[in-house]
Amino acid sequence: NTLKTHSSPIDYLMKRKIIFGELVADFKIGFVDGTFMAKLPPDDAESLQTLKELGLITGTSTGHASQLRNGTDIRETFTGCLMFPVINMEGVITEIYFRNINRGDFKHGYLKRAGSEDRGIFHPRAFIDKEVLFTESIIDALSLMTLGYKNISCSFGANDLSNLARYFTETEKVILCFDNDPAGKKATEKLT
Repeated sequence: NTLKTHSSPIDYLMKRKIIFGELVADFKIGFVDGTFMAKLPPDDAESLQTLKELGLITGTSTGHASQLRNGTDIRETFTGCLMFPVINMEGVITEIYFRNINRGDFKHGYLKRAGSEDRGIFHPRAFIDKEVLFTESIIDALSLMTLGYKNISCSFGANDLSNLARYFTETEKVILCFDNDPAGKKATEKLT
């Protein structure tokens, strides 16, 4: 709902040809505008702790959209970011990818997680097809979907190829659509 009330994330998605509508609704794309903290009850310490452990809020005083809670300056870590949840076949969110649409040092990132915890896979329905296109990022996959391809997933970056093989049980052909840069070329060799 927050995404619908701001023009800058919609403009960003339109530049990437990710049309506001079908893909946004299907993949539950959202926008972090920094107003979430005001919606939490001030005495909900358990929720605050969980949000901090996930990396969704921070106690530092840098950035904007901060709010004083119980004497601590708390802000949403990914304010100004588009949010792309990774949803498994059971409908459970296993990861969230954030893409900063404003200029700054932070370009994109994921939730904090334990080293061995499985992120799941973006768009698991793609693996129903015998041929799967594979990109480095969620936003790259969505950009290809706008061209009519539906059997697309991603590897969460060129350096994170863990736990991918188990998804290819029915796949006969994988088409790698990685960036034409050193990291993309290295990942292509490794995956091949």
